[in-house]
Amino acid sequence: NRRVEYLKDTGFRVYLGMIVVFSLLFLLNIVNSRLYEFNLDSIRHSIFASVTIITTTGFTTENFSLWPGFLPYLLLVGAFMGACSQSVGGGIKAWRVLIMINQAYKEILNIIHPNAVLSTKIGNKVIDSKIAEKVWGFFSIYVFIFMFLLMAMLGTGLNFESAFSAIGACLNNLGPGLGDVANNYKSVNEVGKLILCFAMILGRLEIFTLLVLFTPAFWRR
Repeated sequence: NRRVEYLKDTGFRVYLGMIVVFSLLFLLNIVNSRLYEFNLDSIRHSIFASVTIITTTGFTTENFSLWPGFLPYLLLVGAFMGACSQSVGGGIKAWRVLIMINQAYKEILNIIHPNAVLSTKIGNKVIDSKIAEKVWGFFSIYVFIFMFLLMAMLGTGLNFESAFSAIGACLNNLGPGLGDVANNYKSVNEVGKLILCFAMILGRLEIFTLLVLFTPAFWRR
């Protein structure tokens, strides 16, 4: 049964667990803040917001930027980890996050036990060191590109919250952001929109595919 096979996959279980944890956090906070009473509506809003943001679908039933406390930022963080392997969703993707966490844990164990022979594993699968290096390489260039685009957006006059969430939303192919870009992007000037368009293309093509076009070695082939 294919459904059972999905549940056996470590990446899928972690991803599903992340959605459940986010949903519970949202539910507890919006009920505690008395934004909603504890009923089916509050449960529906919590689950829908979690699923739509973490899968980077981008649909909304409520303006989550107005939710209390850290919730809007938590949703944005969820989008960074959004989508699973081989999906068309944006974000770094859950399997890369898993590999990085496991690789980091292995490095900590290597410090404690320098003579130990350790491998990076997800479930019962051993991750080749070359794959782990590629994942960390992707993450490094992702962070560099994000910071570069963030500085460019701040240069257009957008405030930090709006600029950060706009780059995060476009690079992760999410849609809604926070602050001035919570509902739409009409407050962003023409230069800012060009930057965000570039971020969207980078996110959809997963960065390397587009950046390779700017390398001289590609055109010398």
